[in-house]
This record gives sequence, C-alpha cells and structure tokens, in this order.
Amino acid sequence: MLEDFEIELVCERLALGASLEVAARSIGLVPAEVVGYLEAGRSPMHPCNRLRGKILQAITQSEIKDLQRIENSSDWRAAAWRLSRRWPGRWGDKIAVDLAVGVKQDVLNPWTATLKPPDLGPMLGANKNPFLPASPSDETEGSSMVIEAEILED
Repeated sequence: MLEDFEIELVCERLALGASLEVAARSIGLVPAEVVGYLEAGRSPMHPCNRLRGKILQAITQSEIKDLQRIENSSDWRAAAWRLSRRWPGRWGDKIAVDLAVGVKQDVLNPWTATLKPPDLGPMLGANKNPFLPASPSDETEGSSMVIEAEILED
C-alpha cells in the first residue's frame, strides 16, 4: 500500500493534469503498482478504496480546471487540446463518415467484354477443363464465356 504522502503527491500531479503514469514515476513509483491498487480499490471494502477515491477525485479536478480555463480565458486552445488528448471519447474531434459505394461504367467495360476461356487441358488432363462444356459433343470451336455486370447509376 502507498504511504499517505505518496498518495498526496500523486494526487497533486494528477490534479495538475499529469497522466497516472507520469504522476507515479515522478515520485519513484511503478505505474503498474498504482494501477493495481486502483483495480483492487474497486471493492468498497478493500483498503485501497480510499486511495482509488482520492485519485479519481484528483483526475476530476484536473478536468474541471481545464474547463474553467476554457471558460475564463481568451486563449483556451491549450486546455482544449489537452482535454481532447486526455479524454478523446468525450472531448476529441468527432468525424462523421458517409460512405457511398458506386462503380463507374468505364470501370466495368473490360468485364462486359466477351472472354475466351483459357485452355487448361494440358494442366488438368483431357476433358477436365472447367471452362468448357462437360460433353465433347457440346464443344464448338471458339467457345466463349460472357460475363455481365449491372452498372450502377448515380
């Protein structure tokens, strides 16, 4: 468990806007250890619950100070930048994406042409070409396959 003076120092740094990692490292603590105490403090009966409450309060104070700075200052950009980086889900840029997919006619033209299937007979053995009719009597010289595609209009 952290000593009371360590808790106070971490909380002071968090209230200034430092991340938990920076606040912990600045006083010689291992950040993972502090995170472990926070996780343990989720239980109301755990001794770390008090530590968790103080740390969450310090983080909240930092956010409130940034909001006050934005409200009271003519140059609010630094605080807004920090809010957007620290809490991107709440203060970050929101991007709306409208995705419409269409295909132009000239892109499909090569696919609408008449195509002659390749001769795979040498690779597959006689009469095993998947592109040709199954029975030899159905085969004609110059067999072809047509691929058609629907053209989407705006």
